[in-house]
Amino acid sequence: MKSIPALPQGKQTILEEVMRDYSDFDDTESDATRDILAEALQNSSPFGERLPEYQYSPLPNANYTRVIVLHPSVSTFEVLRCNIIFMDLENKPSTYDALSYAWGDHEVSEAIHCNGSYIGITKHLAGALRRFRSTTMPRKIWVDAVCINQNDDEEKAQHIHLMSAIYQLARCVLVYLGEPKLGQELYLLFLHELVSLVGGLAEATVDTHRNNVHIRQALKKTFGREDIALAGEFTKLSWFTRRWVIQEASLCEVAVVFFGRSIAPLEMITVALSALSNSSLVSDKLDQGAVDNLRTISYVRNHRQQSAANLSIGILDLLVNCHASKTSDPRDRLYALLPLAPDVNTSSSPDFHDQSIALRADYRKSVGDIYVEFAMECLQKSTTLDILHCAGAFRRRPISVDGLRPVFGNASIRLPSFVPDWASQRRHIPLRGIDRFKSGFCNKYPSRDLQKIPLQIPGIVLDVVRAKTPKFSDVLLFEEALQGAVHAIQLYETYLCSTHINIDDLERIGRTLIADHALTYSTILLISGARLPTEELKEEHSMAERRKLAMVAGFHAILKDYQVHDGKVSFDQMGNTSIISLAKLHYMRTLCETMQGRSFLVSDRGYIGIAPDDCVVGDTIAIPYGARTPFILRFNPTLGYGVWQIIGDCYVDGFMNGEAFQVQGLEIEDLLIS
Repeated sequence: MKSIPALPQGKQTILEEVMRDYSDFDDTESDATRDILAEALQNSSPFGERLPEYQYSPLPNANYTRVIVLHPSVSTFEVLRCNIIFMDLENKPSTYDALSYAWGDHEVSEAIHCNGSYIGITKHLAGALRRFRSTTMPRKIWVDAVCINQNDDEEKAQHIHLMSAIYQLARCVLVYLGEPKLGQELYLLFLHELVSLVGGLAEATVDTHRNNVHIRQALKKTFGREDIALAGEFTKLSWFTRRWVIQEASLCEVAVVFFGRSIAPLEMITVALSALSNSSLVSDKLDQGAVDNLRTISYVRNHRQQSAANLSIGILDLLVNCHASKTSDPRDRLYALLPLAPDVNTSSSPDFHDQSIALRADYRKSVGDIYVEFAMECLQKSTTLDILHCAGAFRRRPISVDGLRPVFGNASIRLPSFVPDWASQRRHIPLRGIDRFKSGFCNKYPSRDLQKIPLQIPGIVLDVVRAKTPKFSDVLLFEEALQGAVHAIQLYETYLCSTHINIDDLERIGRTLIADHALTYSTILLISGARLPTEELKEEHSMAERRKLAMVAGFHAILKDYQVHDGKVSFDQMGNTSIISLAKLHYMRTLCETMQGRSFLVSDRGYIGIAPDDCVVGDTIAIPYGARTPFILRFNPTLGYGVWQIIGDCYVDGFMNGEAFQVQGLEIEDLLIS
């Protein structure tokens, strides 16, 4: 097939074998047949009136899991039947496939019969097993809902640490998207057509205009019309937004996607999504959780194929970049990503001297305890206080009167302000992991106490917020972002200009609004925050400098529009392909990414910066020792005398490289943070 990206020969052979194997199923099912089946199941008891519920036997040891042997059937109406056998992951197990699917409705409405008893399963899982059931031969499949005793929290936690082995050792991961509803049958065909036009992943990430043309062509050929709304609909299928699928699809050798009768390799889906997300026609119509998930999956799979040593994406990178993906249990916001993070040690007895973050799944602990323990562990193992950046980005709004944040709407679960609430919506992109930001770096750090609450961190109080712009929108469009830039210029003129604003002032504002290009140092194929090997990093910095020069030209062009049109937003030239217009486009994209959930500020001493949009006049700008950026802090008397709470990280122009230590009159003091 022309549109399937090339795979290594061994994997290509497995792919062809899997696609051939799973063409063997009851293909006579029509919409009418489905209705008959649904009625038959509704009018009978799938659990079997006389069958007892299946009783799980304990696993022999921590290296074992179970696998089902799914019995064949020539009829869709036949009840699902299987045997369950133990499988030792430490010794090379026999060939099996692993299922990746979205649980959907958690109601147990169907069953699979096993060894004279039954196991209750969801309707969605029953549909998957019927899809993968052979008409002629038994099949070994690992299915989480059946192979793990869901009533045993200890066994569930143990399997968190087996997941990487389970998916790596599987012959293939079967990605089940479900059965297409009316109008969805052509989704995979559209993606196939798009990839056949676009080519590979590299081509999909380069040329926005080219992608726009190919998307229109693929829509026309597949659906008979250029309906842009259809292009992103597949990302709204529940599998694409589920957090657990990131590891399931990343760690396997081969992954194949099934949507009803349609079959496609996962690589085809990731190339298509890259083209769609790098399109001015469709990018805002994609589900952000799906985009983040597939970018991460693509990144991990590519680096695993090249060299495991090059994979350097940490747990905080994953948490920040996969923020929009979903879990039903808030503890799984952390646990679902553990097998992918090389900086996390999940051993039951980690080495005391090990600098990796110790985190082991334990469903007996409360959500609040897990989040606090993880934050404290990150503080112990990091010299740059990265977890504090995440605390500001992941929090409910507003902070409650007592300075603690309720989690999941439960007033009985409270978090200190330095602990991220990983189940909340990401409010802005944290300015963490940016190597060239060194606001709080110095030759010798004073002692700090990060082992108890409140934290005691020496730092410098830089200034106080004097004024700020209205918040930029949580989801920025170009017009809204440019209007926000106009507000920033007007604020600067009001508080800092005794005469007319000049070009140097405007360049300073333009630099600040995109945090001096902080978020453009990620490569096209790399999710934000991931680290690169040294040689690749040098090349990336060179690319970033070239992009920086182009965006300066773009901002100049935007300012020219501003001056000519007297403050009114204008995009008359944004659509053409001139160099200036492309530079404007790149600048505006960076502006939208940087300023989402932030406001532009002016301080008492005349500094300018950007900060979380719920900072207020009178908030303090402080630089903790060891931090990459300044932070917005706020006194809260209910926490105790002299105790601060974190509002979030900020960019302050002229103070991102340790300059505060050279300013006369700024004294070091202990910042107590709770």
